[in-house]
Amino acid sequence: MVTPTQSPRFVENLNVSKQSCPVNPQDLDTTRDEEIIGEFDWSPATQGYVISASFLGYVFTQIPGGMLAEAFGAKYIIAFGLFISSVCHFTSPFVSRIHSNLMIFIQLLRGMGQGFLPVAHCVVAANWFPRSERGLLNTIAMSGYAVGALVGGIATGAICSAEALGGWPSSYYIFEILRLPTLLECVKKRQPTPWDQILCSVPVHALVISLFPHFWIASYTMSVHPVFLGTILHFRIEENGVFSSVPFVIQGASALFSSWTSNWLQKKNYVGVNRLRKGFSFLSYIGYFFTCMGMYAAGCNKWLSVGFNMLQAVPMGLAVGGSMIVAMDMTPRYGGSLMGLTNTIGSIGGFILPMVVGELTNNNQTLEQWNKVFCISGAISLGAGVLFCVFGSGDIQPWNFETIEKYEDYKANFENKKKDNLKNDNDIICHL
Repeated sequence: MVTPTQSPRFVENLNVSKQSCPVNPQDLDTTRDEEIIGEFDWSPATQGYVISASFLGYVFTQIPGGMLAEAFGAKYIIAFGLFISSVCHFTSPFVSRIHSNLMIFIQLLRGMGQGFLPVAHCVVAANWFPRSERGLLNTIAMSGYAVGALVGGIATGAICSAEALGGWPSSYYIFEILRLPTLLECVKKRQPTPWDQILCSVPVHALVISLFPHFWIASYTMSVHPVFLGTILHFRIEENGVFSSVPFVIQGASALFSSWTSNWLQKKNYVGVNRLRKGFSFLSYIGYFFTCMGMYAAGCNKWLSVGFNMLQAVPMGLAVGGSMIVAMDMTPRYGGSLMGLTNTIGSIGGFILPMVVGELTNNNQTLEQWNKVFCISGAISLGAGVLFCVFGSGDIQPWNFETIEKYEDYKANFENKKKDNLKNDNDIICHL
């Protein structure tokens, strides 16, 4: 979004002011004005709609994706979602030159395709991973997202700057050529999802609220932060690609640490799943709050601002040991459906943020307006964290079982294992 769209260069004002941060004259490259100015004259509001469209599409397919994955097999749904998102991503350079509204529509479809993926992965994890190892194994499996974001972000910056490759459109083509999934799985029957009990569950409500800031912050990191780096802090496109990608390395390392630690604490019976998930979630929300306030306080200190953004990746990783996997803890049987529901509502945060940023900065790309974004983000994170720690739960819910008798049997068996100090809790849940 930074490269193909126009943005002010602030060449004339190299001094510090309330309106914009200073530009280092050595960072200006007068031989590349056309690339910096960009091909499309889209306002910040229009750019916000383009970014938001993919998150809106992501919202639509969460619930049906989870139900379809439970009914027909996760691999089929993953393959279908990848196909839809790949086609839309590949055609984005073509449609963007036709009209911005068509680009918004394609982004909407791309988001719908991507919405199938996390809930299908949840179905796989809920059925394959033992409960005591679920945090660690799920983190290892999901680390592909962080690796992809890292490699893609750095490579995209270099590709966009390489005129020999055709500029920014080639970044769309190259990555889609590399995506050729072949996935198969058998069809199987599932019990009807107890939607009435799920929708009336207070822990589910708390989980929905807790996911809102995660998607809000993720949307900022993946889609909006590069705009801030380019328009306010005036980083070059190559630097922008690197600094926008490094947080994903930190996030991956933090996620591995949190999942390994939670796995170790759980196996040693030092702490139960409920307190474990709430503990990591609390650290995550507090981390979001302080890093948002740090970016607000950093002002035009570009390196301090970048440092706080990289530090923000730590709580993003800690969330993997917290609320991000609570759906599988609450109901391994209906994990895909529950994750679809909670992600559908929670991911509205990812859809709203680019629009909020677009409206706040439309014809007003100033540090003051971006500081409002940081303050709003910090407040949302802190409020959601308090609500989840009070009303959330990481315990298996009664509606995970077909009958209340089976739930009572599970509780009795679980208590016996705790008393015997058994360390190898290999899920008696999924098949009850």
